[in-house]
Amino acid sequence: MPNKQIIPIVAATDEGYAQHLAVAMKSLAANLATAGANFYVLHNGLSARAKEKLERSLDGERASIRFIPVDLGTFGSLPTNHHINEISYCKIIVPELLESLQLRKAIYIDCDIVVKRDLLPLWNLDLQGHALAAVRDIGGDCRKEELGIPVDSAYFNAGILVFDVHRWTEDRLSRKVWSMVARHPEKLMFHDQDALNAVLHDDWLELPACWNFQSNMILAGLEPADPCIVHYTGASKPWHYANHHPYADDYFKYLAQTSWASFRPERTLRMTVKQIVKTALPASTLRLLSRLKRTATS
Repeated sequence: MPNKQIIPIVAATDEGYAQHLAVAMKSLAANLATAGANFYVLHNGLSARAKEKLERSLDGERASIRFIPVDLGTFGSLPTNHHINEISYCKIIVPELLESLQLRKAIYIDCDIVVKRDLLPLWNLDLQGHALAAVRDIGGDCRKEELGIPVDSAYFNAGILVFDVHRWTEDRLSRKVWSMVARHPEKLMFHDQDALNAVLHDDWLELPACWNFQSNMILAGLEPADPCIVHYTGASKPWHYANHHPYADDYFKYLAQTSWASFRPERTLRMTVKQIVKTALPASTLRLLSRLKRTATS
């Protein structure tokens, strides 16, 4: 990819989320007008078949992929739940890994996203000396008191992050975040995201919401007119049976261009019951239940 800007993109996945990572990478690469992308995929034992399918999903794009194994056992015991597992904590070590590759800046992405516009403006963003840039998490204010975050500080969503790798390594920020995880696991309701906010609440640059449009923004009436990145936060995922996320079609548009093109959501009893409940209950009740569930499991 000569004479092109190359954007380093980092993601972390396990076997179960490889399909969704393929969609994220395909949509990101397909929307780059002039730049290319180098994907660094952190994993805890991806199969050879999953790796091969991810590589084939990028055929025809200006993109490369490198798999980096991570021994999650070295992290010790990590707070998790049914929604978030240990692999999510990999984002904490991203800057350290990239420093060894002589990269000074990078974009981290969660797997459950779809990119709808060119990421080059995000890559060219001036971080103004901050350790990272992110989008505010509108449901995060309830976490401030327990995490010791000042009332006048904002709380960010960790699904899309722009890292200043040099700042992280120079100030040993990964070590500080791990210290928070080790000392206060009982406080980490939102896991790695809570730990990052506790340490960096005064050292991040706020991005416009379009760079990480979260599903709960719809309920709050804060949906950006033209989201650059759709983040399928919460329980509503387009790959679930009978899902009606307003941006579900974007997921399947890019899924059809990957090695998982034949995937169809499985009809399970749990998903059928959820669909019946959504049909039967008024919208106001569903919004309340969604907020309660986010507080409990996000």
